[in-house]
Order: sequence, then C-alpha cells, then structure tokens
Amino acid sequence: MEHSSRNICKKMLGRGFSALAAAVLVSVLLSSVTFGAWDDYPISGSWNSISSSSWNANTGQGNGETWFFYEGVLNFSAYKANVTLSTLNALRANWWDFSSEKHLRLLWNFSGVHLYVDFEDEKTNWGVSQYRFVHVGSSNVSTAFTTGGNNLWWNPFGVQTNKDDFGFFPSNSLEISVFYVDAESLVRCVVWNHRADRSSPVLMLNTSYVVAGGWRTQTVQMRLQHEGLGYVNGWLDDEIVEDGFTFTDQTTEEIQGFGFWDFVNQFWGSVTGTFPAWLKEAVDGFASLTPWFWEILASFWSMVLVVLPFMPYILGLYVLDAVTTSVSTGSIQPIGNVMLQLYGLASGLVGVIVGIADTIYSFIKFW
Repeated sequence: MEHSSRNICKKMLGRGFSALAAAVLVSVLLSSVTFGAWDDYPISGSWNSISSSSWNANTGQGNGETWFFYEGVLNFSAYKANVTLSTLNALRANWWDFSSEKHLRLLWNFSGVHLYVDFEDEKTNWGVSQYRFVHVGSSNVSTAFTTGGNNLWWNPFGVQTNKDDFGFFPSNSLEISVFYVDAESLVRCVVWNHRADRSSPVLMLNTSYVVAGGWRTQTVQMRLQHEGLGYVNGWLDDEIVEDGFTFTDQTTEEIQGFGFWDFVNQFWGSVTGTFPAWLKEAVDGFASLTPWFWEILASFWSMVLVVLPFMPYILGLYVLDAVTTSVSTGSIQPIGNVMLQLYGLASGLVGVIVGIADTIYSFIKFW
C-alpha cells in the first residue's frame, strides 16, 4: 500500500513538472510576439476589397482611404513588414491627357515616429512612357506627410523622401524594420527595396529618433490610401514584436539618381537640414501656404481641361471657315492667313519650351 502511494505521488509530481514546463514554454513564446490584430475604422472612397493585409482597387475606383489601429502594445520592441504589389497601373481618363498617375500610400504612426511609403505608377507622353517608383520617408513631425485637409502626401518643406525604381511585379518587395534601441532610448527605421534587377537590396532609409520614456506602450496606427484612375493590388505581411528584438543588417546597394529634380530634392533636403530652429519654423510657415497654391493651380488646370476637349473642333471649324471663304471668294489668301497664324502659334509654343529648357540648363550650369 505504501509502495503504491509513493508511485502515485511520483506520477503526480511528474505530471505537475511537465505541466509547469509547458506553461513556462508557452509564456516565453507568447511574450516575444504580439498576437493581436489590426482594427479597421470606417472606409472612405472606393475599394474592391480591403483589409490590413491585402488591398485591391479596380479601374473605376479612383480614390479610397482607411485607417487601421493596433491597440494594446505594452512593450514595443520592433515592427517588421514586407510589402508586395502584383498590380499598379495608371490609366488616362481622356485621350488628351498628357500624363496620369496611380498611387498606393501607406503611413505608419509609432507614437509620433512616422514612416511613409508611396508606390507610384506614372504614364506620360500620352501613355507612351511608363515609370514605376517607390518613395520612402520618415519624420517625427506630425504634419510632415500632409498638405492640408485629408491629403496624404509628403510635404517637401517638411521632410525629404527617397525614390527608387519599383518596376518588377511581384518580384520586387519592400522590407521594413522599425525597432527600439533600449541602450540609447531611440527608434531606428530601416527600409530595403528588394529589386529583381539588383544582386543586393537597395537601402532606402536608415534613420533614428530619440523618444521619451513610456514610448514603448502605444497604439500603432496605419493609414492606407490609393489615388488616381487605375488598378492596384497588393498585400502586407507584418508583425509586432515585444520584449526583445535582434536586428540583422544586410549587404546593400545605394539609390541611383534620376536627374535634375532628384538633384533639387537632395539639395533642398541638405540645405533645410542645417537650418536653425527659427528658420525651420519660418519654412514651416511658408509650407502652410502650399495647399492654397495647389488649390489655385488645380482650379486653373480644371478650366484648361474644360476647354481642351473642344480645341480640335474649334481648330477644325476655323480651318473649314478659311476653306469655304477661299472657295466663295476665289482667293487662297484666307487659307494662307490661317496657315501663318497656326505657324505663329506653334513657333510661340516651341519658343516657350526652349526658354524653359534654357532656364533649367542655366540653373544646372550655375550649380
């Protein structure tokens, strides 16, 4: 009887230790990764399908936006993500449109540290030329990625973005790491562009921000927006890590320049980065005028677009009037006058284009 009791006690102790070991193992595993979920808020605009992990918009869905919130992060260590697109295609609404753009934008907010990604497909030269880019930027200023209202766009007076090719779908992917460095009380943001035409990923962003105590307890926000006529289809694979993260660096390549406007962007970023605080505030004040400027420009362009579709008909009627006048009068002078006027108009347009090109060239030579 005593021997049987001892066996039962041993079995109970063994099971107890096994259960305790299993509980400890599960708690360790669960403590490293937050198995929460993104909570989405009301969706505006048009989407074919939308969630925190995949997005799809069709031809007629020109604009759409939504927000996602990841609540209950108690001890933020890192956010890791991979963004991949299978489709990003801009369409022209009218035959006379010289260019068109389709954008997919993502903006994360890690308690005041903002990370911005803008995928862009651009058709230009009346659809003959196509360019696909990705823009990446970060800032600890809340207004760095807006230009008034609900417009989601990087503010060129508030932050400098980096641009790289993103033309191979779905071979290209964007890898993101945002992690907390405990020894220095700072947050580091690193973004790589994995391109099919490069042997190593392109380093698009590597920057850090000092944060205050209590920053690691937070609600992560993600804002998602598509804009412009066209198609978009993509997905996000991400996770939030708590209580420890080891960053693994990669062998990378540098971003290659694209031309004059990239030079201007880089130059402006380097100049404003050296401004004293009072001058930065003045620049930010000037930046507040950009929504007003774009509204005026948009109004002017809207008037141009209203008139432009009728221009071929007006020109045709003008030439037809000259032809009928020549026939009725028996003189070719009306047709000659029309040809001379059209020639003068064309030469004037060419002169304006040459003047603009000469100004740009003079500016480049100056620098």
